Amino acid sequence: MRSLAAISISALLIAVAPSQPVAASGPQSSSPPPTISSASPTAPYARAVSADDGSVTLELCTRRFDPADGKGPTVHLVSAMHIADRAFYEAMQERLDRCDVVLFEGVKPAGAGAFAADLDEVGKINATTRRMEFLQLVVGATRDKLGHHPKDLDELANSGSHRYRAIIESSLTDAWGRRFTYEIVTAPVIEGGATQPGMFARLVSHGNDPASAADDIVVDGTPVQPTKSASSGGANIQAQLAKMLGVSFQLDLMDSGKPNWRNSDMSVDEVRERLEKAGPGAAAILSLLDGSSLQAKLASFFLGIMSQSKSLSGIVKMAMVDLLAANTDGLSAGIPGGEAAQRVIIDDRNAVVLADLKAIIAQEPAVQSVAIFYGAGHMPAFETSLTKDLGYRPAGDEWTAAMRADPKDAGMSAKEAARMRASFRGMFAPKKQPAR
Repeated sequence: MRSLAAISISALLIAVAPSQPVAASGPQSSSPPPTISSASPTAPYARAVSADDGSVTLELCTRRFDPADGKGPTVHLVSAMHIADRAFYEAMQERLDRCDVVLFEGVKPAGAGAFAADLDEVGKINATTRRMEFLQLVVGATRDKLGHHPKDLDELANSGSHRYRAIIESSLTDAWGRRFTYEIVTAPVIEGGATQPGMFARLVSHGNDPASAADDIVVDGTPVQPTKSASSGGANIQAQLAKMLGVSFQLDLMDSGKPNWRNSDMSVDEVRERLEKAGPGAAAILSLLDGSSLQAKLASFFLGIMSQSKSLSGIVKMAMVDLLAANTDGLSAGIPGGEAAQRVIIDDRNAVVLADLKAIIAQEPAVQSVAIFYGAGHMPAFETSLTKDLGYRPAGDEWTAAMRADPKDAGMSAKEAARMRASFRGMFAPKKQPAR
């Protein structure tokens, strides 16, 4: 079993769940990171580079692929990290803006703004019901945050984190294009053997015939007693982590609204449906988005300790560099549901990107360069598909510094930092499976 220190640092990483980038804003800039060119196409997509002074730098790879037959665009696999030094995001923005097309990671709003056009009546009913159930999860989370039910759908959308506001705003209409009806209903709540006044939220879709209540779809929330104060939960963990470690977040610093950027990912409805089959369901999505998961709450506790000690923050940052270099898909490892859920998060989303890339190759001959900007944990599978299925060959690497940790910030000498890092690497190392 891993030590408490290893578990706590893992929790910090899990709390920083991937999110869709938005317009740039954030901490003060630092100097641009060094970029190292090499020609080692079989290398991994992340590495920890140690210096003589004991500092360690997490570097991420951008790998170029050329079509073997000379026909088609150059493809760049650009490794993303959702938490890094600001200079890394500045370098990535400049690099990606030079490409004709950028296919980037970011789960799309529910139904991608619209339901499938070919849904029959039963399909519309089922899809609408799933959307309403998801909204009820949001209502519950918002109620816990505010201490009361949101008064209407606009408050529901505006009260949540900006990290998933677009998802909520796109989920407020049914499959017939009409906005849901929302109301607060009073109901008794039995607690401790006594009946107390309570209330719940009711969502209604009027279905195919708004004039007839017979077609209404009604989804009710769980009756609860009114609360007097909001629960703090795991809110604002990302901001706390940035402050403690002096790092930034991709969604705060990168501008994905430029014409050459294309969101290439699954919709939240698709992720939800597949995660339900895998086990955890829609609640897992929301908990990862809003920071209310158990891992996020554990991270919040350790962030409180870190706020009292700059040296502890430095230790955590050094450990993060090694952990992220060794396990670039470690964020997905924190998702409930085990391997089945991880296949949804990695493999199923990769399939969407590859389908978009194939469409560009077949239908857009003017496109000369395509960047796939995704988490480094996705890259090995992308590389396999490019080389084995699409006839591409690797043509060189560029390594960019993403995060630097200095032992001086941890109050350590170079030798002390080296011993500590070796200890942490032992904690984080995957356990070998016994031979069969």
